[in-house]
Amino acid sequence: MSPVHITGNDERYVFLIEGDFIVENDIVIDRTTNSGMVFLINGNLYVKPGVTTLDGVYIVNGVFHTETGGIQRDETLTGHGMWAVVGTGKFELMRDRKNNPLGGGNDQPSEKVDYAPKYLVLFGDLIGETQINIWKER
Repeated sequence: MSPVHITGNDERYVFLIEGDFIVENDIVIDRTTNSGMVFLINGNLYVKPGVTTLDGVYIVNGVFHTETGGIQRDETLTGHGMWAVVGTGKFELMRDRKNNPLGGGNDQPSEKVDYAPKYLVLFGDLIGETQINIWKER
């Protein structure tokens, strides 16, 4: 799969994947648009070591596994969206920035996801109902 870059406005994609899904290139969604992608994976998700951006919603009924490039080779994997495992699934976050000559080291996360609530609005009928509660002091 070639790198994916979603830059248009109001582009919405849903992928239903039966079996394992391997991500070998970055998946980038322009954060200033109302675009997004949801991946519903009934299997395992494997993210190759060269992937540094994994934007979108990933709901995995299996193992969410980030592969390592080896000692002193890992770069941070960053996502904007949501990563979740369901059922008996689990996260296996294998990257390690310790003593990395690429910079960062122990003061930088190996994997991080920035929660993007826009997906609850864009795909609310698919991934859950949105309900806004407004708190008021009496």
